[in-house]
Amino acid sequence: MVKTILSPTVEGTIDLKAVNADMIAEILQEVLLGSVVGLMVGLTGAGGAALAIPGMTLLLGIPAMTAVATAFPFTSLTKVFAFLEHRRLGTIHWPVAKYYLIGTIPGTLAGVITLSHLYERLGSALDFWLKLAIGLLLILSVLFSLFQRRAAAGLAPDPPSVLTLFQKFLAVGVSAVLGVIIGATSVGGGSFLVISILILFPIR
Repeated sequence: MVKTILSPTVEGTIDLKAVNADMIAEILQEVLLGSVVGLMVGLTGAGGAALAIPGMTLLLGIPAMTAVATAFPFTSLTKVFAFLEHRRLGTIHWPVAKYYLIGTIPGTLAGVITLSHLYERLGSALDFWLKLAIGLLLILSVLFSLFQRRAAAGLAPDPPSVLTLFQKFLAVGVSAVLGVIIGATSVGGGSFLVISILILFPIR
């Protein structure tokens, strides 16, 4: 990435005199992509990997498997700061969050293990299927967002502090399935989880 130029005065020596313009453009793209994704995560809690992975594959030319792996630490760290701020504001619905965690954690682990086994078997051939799966998930997230708008219209002013037994099982089951998707593709940690909460638990 660094352009080297032969010195005109001393034959055979190499001086680093200029940074390649492509390198500067790549750095700017990475910073811009990270800033946009971070802003969306902070504002909505959604869209981290859904924006980062297409950006990395289409703009930066990174393989899908590498993009999925890279999105995990990136989106996780950005959501930590969002979590701390919402915790300070008192906007987290802890009953729903608790049961979503119970399902999401093992589901995500299962998704990561599945992806790892598939990568060991298929190698770079998995790249195509990952791109296809992520593309379909992005389309589904748009369709589900339509339900999100309808759900938002009937939000309850006071969320229930105690969930029914059915709601607990529903939260664990749905989050476990979404966890598998998150673990395998890194997509859905915000978009699908937020939309599912709004649809299944119409709370403010």
